[in-house]
Amino acid sequence: MSGIVIKDSKIQGKGVFANKDFQKGEIVFRWDSLLEDVSVVVKSPSSFLNHSCDANLTEKEGENIALRNINEGEEITCNYVKEKVPFLKMECACGSKKCLGLVPGVLFKVSKN
Repeated sequence: MSGIVIKDSKIQGKGVFANKDFQKGEIVFRWDSLLEDVSVVVKSPSSFLNHSCDANLTEKEGENIALRNINEGEEITCNYVKEKVPFLKMECACGSKKCLGLVPGVLFKVSKN
């Protein structure tokens, strides 16, 4: 987990920040590598990922991958809408030029069997 650090965010509360440069397509962190050192990881870094309408990270099969180059010191963000975070509706404070002002939330249909 040496490539990321949790610290105060301008977007909201705490955030995940790059502790080194990441290239587009590079794996920023994996779920399995985080679970190997339980003494260090008390809470998953993904729980500190703030939303951005112009996110620089996406999740694919347990891996968090850089959507573009991420510079050391830059906050690592995901798009809650594209990542389908359920039942979330909130005002957006990402500050990007692409900001929609509102994260509408995703609703899932519950199937009855």
